[in-house]
Amino acid sequence: MVKTHFKKTLVLFCMISLSFFIPGPAGVSAGDKINIKLAHTVPVSHAYHKGYLKFKEMVEKQTDGNVTVTIFPHGTLGGDIQAADSVQMGIAQMALTGTFGLYDYNPKWAVLDLPYLFDSYADVDKIITGPIGEELLSEPVGQAYVLGFMENGFRHVSNNKRPIKSLADMKGLKIRTMEAPVHVSAFKAMGASPTPMPFGELYTAMQTGVVDGEENPPSLFYAMKFYEVQKYFSLTRHVYLAGLTLINKPFFDSLPADVQDIIKTSFTEAAEFQRALVRKDDAKKLSLLETKLKVNEVPEEEIEKMKEATSGVYKEWAGKIGTGFLNRTLEELGQSARF
Repeated sequence: MVKTHFKKTLVLFCMISLSFFIPGPAGVSAGDKINIKLAHTVPVSHAYHKGYLKFKEMVEKQTDGNVTVTIFPHGTLGGDIQAADSVQMGIAQMALTGTFGLYDYNPKWAVLDLPYLFDSYADVDKIITGPIGEELLSEPVGQAYVLGFMENGFRHVSNNKRPIKSLADMKGLKIRTMEAPVHVSAFKAMGASPTPMPFGELYTAMQTGVVDGEENPPSLFYAMKFYEVQKYFSLTRHVYLAGLTLINKPFFDSLPADVQDIIKTSFTEAAEFQRALVRKDDAKKLSLLETKLKVNEVPEEEIEKMKEATSGVYKEWAGKIGTGFLNRTLEELGQSARF
């Protein structure tokens, strides 16, 4: 993926001042003033930003201000892929990214993008706070570590053509997806026409009819005011999205052990706070969306048809993820093999 997005990364270099480069491992010692630049792509009203504010507050307090955190929201330092690449290359120290940005470094991360893997947040917590999550976090991804799991939540489909009440209603819809190959496979399997594009381009793409719709959780959909350019919001809950926070490996390894511990423990607490916040916020924003556009449930029998339609995605990705790891994930969830 790094090679695929090499041109984007070169553009990123031109956009960002050289002052964003971090010192090498030998440049940090006890007592040094350290600034962490943290990039994300969502508005400051979203739970992601509030979680990062909590992280910032805890780190700065526990280090007596020797470590400061500067947050760059709303795609200031580029989209998800650019932000991930900026951490890999040492341009920024930390960034929010999706699982898809890690496939090339460790394809096991694709397991979290599989359609209809989770039925509930209880299922999610069983994985991200259990041995599967620990295994994923234990391995570096290129020149970065994943600090832990924030989340965007369960995603649903909106569009301007029709409410989605059945699998058949998906047919032919041009749906913007994240630049995640597993998501693309899932929408193709359901008969839609997936159109990957950066998040920052989405509002205009829906407004001008480049795409019919998109898929996001209620809180982010509301924060981005997508209801201004969409007519229908259908509760497909087709996939759960974890929000992963990368930290540059050479930078983190160069820090004193006590600072490393503060960063890790602060992030763990901030992530727990963020997950609780976004789950509560999703329910609140869904009620607000009902006053902005047409919201509909999808009958359970049609959800089951969508699960069946996307079962081939498991077979397609099992070899890349690793059949043993995928099977262990399904076993943790009490599910039988789907491939």
